[in-house]
Amino acid sequence: MRLAIVIALAACGHDQLATCDDDLGGVWRVPDGTTWFVLDHGMTLEAYPMMPDAQGPHDLVTAPRVVELARDHAGKIAGQTRRRFMRRADSCEAHVATHVATCQADTLEVVTSDLVAPLGFAPCTWPAAEPARVERWRRP
Repeated sequence: MRLAIVIALAACGHDQLATCDDDLGGVWRVPDGTTWFVLDHGMTLEAYPMMPDAQGPHDLVTAPRVVELARDHAGKIAGQTRRRFMRRADSCEAHVATHVATCQADTLEVVTSDLVAPLGFAPCTWPAAEPARVERWRRP
């Protein structure tokens, strides 16, 4: 109940987004149907999926993604998206570089790539990285 109230309040009252220095907090939607909740702490940002997000092979336990970003003094926003994959007592954490390319007209252009499950555990071995793509996140 409290989360629903926080989300409703965060979605209200935002001015039109003009730059990446603006408050990016609140609910954002991607055309593929993904919805994210962004917490803007000034110099750092966190984004969490607002829907079931534990995708992966059936023999693995897969945690939801988390996006962790930081603003630098030049106004760039960059960081990583990460996800943990677990098989029995073993776990591996995948991470990919993520950055915000533009912020305007209530749209964020987020450059990231898919997080893929490891090929092996203990030690973690990974397939080739997926190519980066641009996601357009829009305020509802």
